[in-house]
Amino acid sequence: MRQYFFATALSLTLSFGAQANTIDFDTGSLDELVGSFYSGLKFSEARFAENYGLPNSSGAMGIISSNGYQWDANNPITIQFKNGISDFSIGVLDLGVNGFTINAYDENKYLLGSDTKYGTGIGTGFYDIVSVAYSDIASIEMFQVGNEFGDGIILDNMSYIPEPIPEPETYALMGLGLVALLFHRRNILKK
Repeated sequence: MRQYFFATALSLTLSFGAQANTIDFDTGSLDELVGSFYSGLKFSEARFAENYGLPNSSGAMGIISSNGYQWDANNPITIQFKNGISDFSIGVLDLGVNGFTINAYDENKYLLGSDTKYGTGIGTGFYDIVSVAYSDIASIEMFQVGNEFGDGIILDNMSYIPEPIPEPETYALMGLGLVALLFHRRNILKK
């Protein structure tokens, strides 16, 4: 019985994880700047745009650069997260030869890593997901790598996992697990 209690307490203590948040961008208005539209996120250089029913789009809207359908590293879309995240992905509609890069930064603006994907031609109908997975991501930069005319993109279906912030119940369960561990150790030492 004691072993069962110990195993249950330990598994409850370790079983907490964060859920992914997904944004499909369909709640914005055409040509509206994204800014702080979504709670806990701050977008720079991004606006809502029609996605023309492109393959793999989630609805009628996506986002593009405030400069248009083509943009580069000099004018990236940036997202700042109020609390850190651990995983980030975004769908790229009409991905072509210009490619698309996302850079993940920590709170000190240190580059944690990046991902770049390329399509073919001007990307008509080509879709891919670009993603990064690091701990303590504080901001994301997104841009097209090349500058081939006519190879514009639309972003859709963004997903991220917030870093877990322990709730009081979590602390209580962790304490219960530690107490169970101490009792278990005490019983072993008595024998």
